[in-house]
Amino acid sequence: MFSHEEDDLESFRFITSQLVVGGNVKQQQIVKAFGVSAISVKRSVKRLREHGPKGFFRQSARTRSAHVLTPEVKAKVQKCLERGQSVSETGKKFNIKSSTIHKAIQSGQLEKKKRQKALRSKETKVSVP
Repeated sequence: MFSHEEDDLESFRFITSQLVVGGNVKQQQIVKAFGVSAISVKRSVKRLREHGPKGFFRQSARTRSAHVLTPEVKAKVQKCLERGQSVSETGKKFNIKSSTIHKAIQSGQLEKKKRQKALRSKETKVSVP
């Protein structure tokens, strides 16, 4: 008997693939019983055969970490953003990828000045008889 958390998709794929590879069920039975696509079952079975359990549970080789912005650089970047300079221009100025600045904005480390839209006055046409 197998069990896994409801939202643990990788465990589900691993367990169902084990059942297929072990000859206990057919792929089509998994498709019908759980309402998943046939191609997803085939891919999972292939992954199990080629990579074993590690194919489902290994840590990602690429770990994401934010570029460390020193307080000094953050202050300079923040001043540029407050003056209305774009993220792209600011990044080029300090040789920092714009994605790094965007991540800092999203995490609350920096604040981007919201651009004000130019007010357009509505012109009214008056016809003179």
